[in-house]
Parts: sequence; C-alpha cells; structure tokens
Amino acid sequence: MSDFAGLDTHHNLKSSFAGESGTVQRYLYFAKIARIEGFLDVATLFDELSEGGLQNAHGSLDYLTEQALLAFQGWQ
Repeated sequence: MSDFAGLDTHHNLKSSFAGESGTVQRYLYFAKIARIEGFLDVATLFDELSEGGLQNAHGSLDYLTEQALLAFQGWQ
C-alpha cells in the first residue's frame, strides 16, 4: 500500500470529497424547490453553486485516483 494512504492529506481529501458531494446534492435539491416555487433567480444561483461544488469534488477525486494509480504501479 502507498505511504499516501496513511497521511492526513489522504483522509482530508476523502472527507472533502464526501462533504462536497453532499453539498452538491443539497444545492440541487434547493434549486429544484426554488424552481417549483417560482424563484428562478434563486434556482439559478443554487445550480451555479452546485457546479462549483462539483468541480471541487472532482478535484479531490482526481487527486485520490492519481495517487491510487501511482500506488498500484509501485506494486508491479
């Protein structure tokens, strides 16, 4: 196993990904409710916030995936 897996950075990236994923889902839900209630500007705002959160989540996941691939290549 990679040394990276035991680092605080690894744990923090996993936590960040989980947190951002949950936040994105909440923002999308809020956007849906705002749309239903006729607040289209508010819905757009929540959609944009969810996109930003999604980018953050993908950044964490990309880095974790890269580290996992490097660890796998080290086994060979």
